[in-house]
Amino acid sequence: MARNIEIKARSSDFEGQTHIAARLADGPPQRLEQEDTFFRYPRGD
Repeated sequence: MARNIEIKARSSDFEGQTHIAARLADGPPQRLEQEDTFFRYPRGD
C-alpha cells in the first residue's frame, strides 16, 4: 500500500536526503508541486 510521508524542514543536504529516500521507497522519488496555506491560530495547538 502506497503511503505519503510529508516532512517540512530546512535541509542542508537535500541531494543526500533524496538519495536516502530513494533507497527506502518502493519507487523513484516524485516531486509534487503544491501551494501551502497557513492559518493564524491564537494558541498554536
